[in-house]
Amino acid sequence: MISPRDGSDGTTLIVAFEGWSDAAEAATLAAKHIRFQLRARRVASIDPDNYFDFTVTRPQIKLSSTGVRRLTWPESKFYLANPGNGPRTLIGLGPEPQLRWKSFSKSVLKIADTYKVDRVITLGALLSEVPHTRPIRVVGTTANDQLSELLGLSRPTYEGPTGILGVLQAAFEARGADCISLWANVPHYVAQTPSPKAALALVRRVSTLIDLHLDTAELESETAEYDTQIDEAVSSDAEAQAYVAQLENATADLIDDGLGFLDITTAEELAVEAERYLKGHSNGE
Repeated sequence: MISPRDGSDGTTLIVAFEGWSDAAEAATLAAKHIRFQLRARRVASIDPDNYFDFTVTRPQIKLSSTGVRRLTWPESKFYLANPGNGPRTLIGLGPEPQLRWKSFSKSVLKIADTYKVDRVITLGALLSEVPHTRPIRVVGTTANDQLSELLGLSRPTYEGPTGILGVLQAAFEARGADCISLWANVPHYVAQTPSPKAALALVRRVSTLIDLHLDTAELESETAEYDTQIDEAVSSDAEAQAYVAQLENATADLIDDGLGFLDITTAEELAVEAERYLKGHSNGE
């Protein structure tokens, strides 16, 4: 468990972005669940004008219950919670920006300084060749040797293209913050379906890291429905059944540790999966 540094009243920043690092919307679903459970209030946002190509991430027109039109921009928002039974938590959510990542990172750091952030947990999800019938694997990495030993996390070994999560993590590490990266592995054949199962695994992992007491009943119910729907879809297709069985055999040696996630994928395996995922997106797949 991450504890506040001696004499520190610091804040933990949990951040997730929509986009390539959010397969099946698992990372942002997890962050939104944490925000809702902690009843976090919005305290800051970053003006999107300098950081988004609005022909790629377009603003949205929404109608109120009375039919009033409202324009919503793709801004990054930050929510603060001071739970009585856990650490002060800042939650960052929004689409991954397309432009000026260095400047964007400085804006995030400025907000983090305002709320005395000294611990950062980034949430991501990527598509993997894993069956939906197995518990979701959550891979945790940190470049901090003490945290690695204390929490049983791998040291990152990945080299290659990265997203805004990697850029932010490097910026915070340069400032001396404790940083942890959590990635959930989502079955690639259900990529278009939001995954409460992967979100639940991420929420549970965050809860164990920083001692948050969160009600996960809603995510658990949604996960049961999610599994049932996929089971029904697979059972109606002989080819799909054979493919899932093949994946099950390939992961037969994995063991559930009882916390609703598996953390036995090596950093090297994560690197391979992340690289394949990045290359697929860069090729427009």
